[in-house]
Amino acid sequence: MTPEAILDTLKMSGARVEVVGDKLRCRAPEGTFTPELRQAMAQHKAALLRLLTTPDARRETPCPACGASDWRATPDGGRWCLPCVLAGRTPVCAYKIHSHVLAMDLWIVADDLPREARPRDAPVYTHAEVMILVQAGPDTLEWVHAVKTMFNGKVVQGHRKGEPHG
Repeated sequence: MTPEAILDTLKMSGARVEVVGDKLRCRAPEGTFTPELRQAMAQHKAALLRLLTTPDARRETPCPACGASDWRATPDGGRWCLPCVLAGRTPVCAYKIHSHVLAMDLWIVADDLPREARPRDAPVYTHAEVMILVQAGPDTLEWVHAVKTMFNGKVVQGHRKGEPHG
């Protein structure tokens, strides 16, 4: 996990991180600091201190496509803009996120990415599925994930109450 990914993970979980002298002070919801996250923070402490005390031009620069500054880190140290990804305006064909609701990593992939080209190290959701689920609550997300798991990850298409099936 890169230092940027650590900060993004903490931000998405609702944690607050600040620098006090040469130490990191964190306040976070219970269960946020997993052993893996603690180890990553200890391993990258110097870089985290530097990131928190030095303005990061990449974080402050608005996205040229949409103007938002809601950047996320990629495992290789790159960045992607969350609003652009949700709107389908990104060249990224697959990216990994951590779901705090499901307590696991997930892949979000382009709708047209062939099944054989999709990652296999975590559950996969297509962009279209994410757009359907973006307003769903935790119970719905857990239910959909259980159904996808039961059907070996095949795309689950739903319909709204009162609409015809088909």
